[in-house]
Amino acid sequence: MKKFYNSKLLFIILFGFLFNVNILFANQVDVTFENGDRYIGEVLNNKKHGSGTYLESGPDGKEYKGEWKNDKQHGKGFLKHGGMEYTGDFFEGKIQGKGVLVYKDGKYEGEFLNGMMHGIGVLKLNDGRIVR
Repeated sequence: MKKFYNSKLLFIILFGFLFNVNILFANQVDVTFENGDRYIGEVLNNKKHGSGTYLESGPDGKEYKGEWKNDKQHGKGFLKHGGMEYTGDFFEGKIQGKGVLVYKDGKYEGEFLNGMMHGIGVLKLNDGRIVR
């Protein structure tokens, strides 16, 4: 653990001028970046890793709550952006696997590949149509 603290201290000294870092626990931080974005969660080797929340600043900023691996969304998570909400699997920063996407025209529940609806799924449109 001592090595982790030393690397975190070096990270703060080298990059502290870019954002504000509050160390919550041994592997948890609350970081506010210069652009106003914020990350609250676990880190490993100075990367988002484990469970965490990333909030983009601005009126239409993205919100992601879930699992991270090597600074990328990876595992189970929830993403909200504009009028769209996705709950499900992520792989190396992309929506991939099984999930539910709710957006202005309806709801899709099924499989995704590289951020796109792909595979087995059901699309229920707001006008009552169902596409399988």
